[in-house]
Amino acid sequence: MLTHAIPTKKDAGDALIVIINKLEKAVSSAHERPVHLSQIQADWGGEFHNSKLIAELNQRGITLKETVPRHSETNAIIERANRTILEMSRTGLIAAGLPKGLWDKASDSAAYTKNRLPHKALGGKTPIEIILAKDPVNERKNLRPFGQRVTCYDYEVKDKLSARSYEGRIIGYTATFGTYWIRTADGTIKLAKNPIPVMLDNESEESSSEEEILPPEVSDWDQPEAPPENLGLAAAPKKKRRTAEEWTNLVGSRKSTRDRKPKIFAVGTDPDHPTDQQARMSPQAREWAKARIKEREQLLRYQVFTKIQKSDIPEGTRIVDTKWVYLVKRKANGTIEKYKARKVGRGFTQEEGINYDETYAQMMRTETLKILLVIALHREWAIRQWDVVAAYLQALLKHDIYITDVNEEGETEYWKLHKALYGLKQAGHEWFIMLCDIMGTFGMHQCTGDEGTYVSTANQTIIGTHVDDLIGIAPTEEHLDRAERSVEGQVELDKRGKPSKMLGIELTWGKGQVILTQTGLIDSMTRQFLTTPVGKRSSLPLDPHSYASDELHEEVAKYQSIVGGLLFIARMTRPEISIHVNLLGRRTKEHTPKHFATAL
Repeated sequence: MLTHAIPTKKDAGDALIVIINKLEKAVSSAHERPVHLSQIQADWGGEFHNSKLIAELNQRGITLKETVPRHSETNAIIERANRTILEMSRTGLIAAGLPKGLWDKASDSAAYTKNRLPHKALGGKTPIEIILAKDPVNERKNLRPFGQRVTCYDYEVKDKLSARSYEGRIIGYTATFGTYWIRTADGTIKLAKNPIPVMLDNESEESSSEEEILPPEVSDWDQPEAPPENLGLAAAPKKKRRTAEEWTNLVGSRKSTRDRKPKIFAVGTDPDHPTDQQARMSPQAREWAKARIKEREQLLRYQVFTKIQKSDIPEGTRIVDTKWVYLVKRKANGTIEKYKARKVGRGFTQEEGINYDETYAQMMRTETLKILLVIALHREWAIRQWDVVAAYLQALLKHDIYITDVNEEGETEYWKLHKALYGLKQAGHEWFIMLCDIMGTFGMHQCTGDEGTYVSTANQTIIGTHVDDLIGIAPTEEHLDRAERSVEGQVELDKRGKPSKMLGIELTWGKGQVILTQTGLIDSMTRQFLTTPVGKRSSLPLDPHSYASDELHEEVAKYQSIVGGLLFIARMTRPEISIHVNLLGRRTKEHTPKHFATAL
């Protein structure tokens, strides 16, 4: 991670070029071979849309990949890193009592520290070790607390009677090991070599020289400390350093004897989502068998795969496993529409960079769906819903993927996939790319604010997409007929007419209004989760301070499923419960029986 302070956002382009130059030079030097950047990911900021920057990137052969506007989740890694740096900078300035004007030094120090800390995504290694091939242990010896009080030798002393040292605070690192940026009491910023930490009045020389020993699996921030009574900015007394024996005793006392292994809440507890074994042994086994045959015929019709021999699979290739997923699709009134079986790939057995790369697929925001309904009502436009039949099965794959399957006779087969199969990591992305091409063929372009929505100003048509569900609005039915014919020429559509159910939401149309409900979803959750009485229900609003308890509820996965369903309901049709669901969501890992009863 590199940081570069700039006075204004318009200077971001020049700063980016400087960072690229530094990064390429450092990595090339570390690996003793030329290394060049191939791609940059940035948000939709205007500072990256200037001709000078674009020309420079094109000349270097660097691709600028921009994320979706107002969709921070599409740039999650950078957003999380920025937040971490900001929080480290803010807390460092406050703890040291330094002015906000040193934010640039604080952010540089935060990035320097983060580059030298191990990360789970890197297999426990540090960024400085992976990218620059430096020794992380030696690099961490150079770390100092931001704002640490130090005494430095004064190389600028002009006479024999003046002090040979001065006090200051460390505010940054340099490229030279052991050399730091120091801010003196009068605000002057100087360079200092090997500054000596200032000993506080209540700290003995013996304790300050004693090295603190930490066990490999324990860090100081893992240990709970009593909250300080004084919340001011005055320096708190230094904590007594623990010996190795004290650490061992402390860790031993923290081990819990309670079994924390959660009870897995698996598919099969809801009759509408049976497991493969339940489907084959249920009274509806014949219906499920017909659904499996229909799915297999669909895979053959769309030429999704080719049967091969196991010997045809290249040696060392990881074969992706498959399974059957079952669903009872219901109408808005709760009656059964059809039994649906789907052959899905177990995407978790894929390897990134080997048989998949991109996975992101933009979908229409839930707010956009509501906006489309309001526009259609207000302008009295026509509105129509479509369902793309076997959407993923029509998207071509860019990687060679081999899967194994067991047919109805119990024989093992091997397939080479040509098109996406549900469950694969890249299936949604490949369908999204295909959908963009389809929309572009008849003049529809992606909306800037929501790339899951397509607009045609010439035809005055708007189409929102959510995976394989499409909803379109236009001034007249003829406009929608033209759009429907254009899409139907490339994929098969299930024409639903005026929408009555979409994304788990029932739509009831009236004169100049539409009522959104989620009765079906709520009834399904009730059947799935409310199997036993839970006693007295909690009243609203909830008191967040009344849930303190040392007793934890064991059904973690079940609680998480309930809260997840409530979050979706709160967002779509029941905003009045949002704050209460938020309170329950804060304890998804360690919830009490009272939290569980409240969720139910």
